[in-house]
Amino acid sequence: MVAPDLRGTGLGRWLLSYAESQAPDSVHQFDLFTGRCSERNVKMYRSAGYELTEPASGQLGQHISGAVYLSKPRVGTSRL
Repeated sequence: MVAPDLRGTGLGRWLLSYAESQAPDSVHQFDLFTGRCSERNVKMYRSAGYELTEPASGQLGQHISGAVYLSKPRVGTSRL
């Protein structure tokens, strides 16, 4: 989450990239969810390579009404 006064500064994109870079090498796909009305979030995730998808059975957050799910395959294993 990015504080409202820091939105639009690239901090959210940096946090997402950093979190991805810290995942163990065994991770082959990234999955996340956000609110359906969070258009700004969905736009940022999609520009970072995530695609809208249906959650797998038993996936974290599947029970949340109004959530949308996104995923992307991991490319490379480089770390920051």
